[in-house]
Amino acid sequence: MAVILLPSCATILGGSKSSSHVKQGTPPNARVFYNGEFIGEAPTNIKVQKNAKQGNSYVEVKADGYETSKISMTRKASVGFIILDICFGIIPLGIDFVTGNIYKPRPNKIDYYLEKKDSIK
Repeated sequence: MAVILLPSCATILGGSKSSSHVKQGTPPNARVFYNGEFIGEAPTNIKVQKNAKQGNSYVEVKADGYETSKISMTRKASVGFIILDICFGIIPLGIDFVTGNIYKPRPNKIDYYLEKKDSIK
């Protein structure tokens, strides 16, 4: 019976990954990287581990002839899951914080506008 109570709301309902969406911007179809790994061309979704350390993750948007945009990823605790966990007791809340599943990546929607590189003549 205790094993049934151990999982918590964010772990059960939210899983261990969340996604951030890179929208179409300027220039269209720019290449999107997450922590240096190529994800695809914009628009695209990036699967982010919820327990990723805050400030260590980043998204880069690149296109030939344009300056690279680097966006630092942060995380924010989900208020809805905190309230649900408190309703079921303090242990589920602790589990969600320890596993990191209570967090959501920020920003969850990424807009980009890349500046053209200055050509040296």
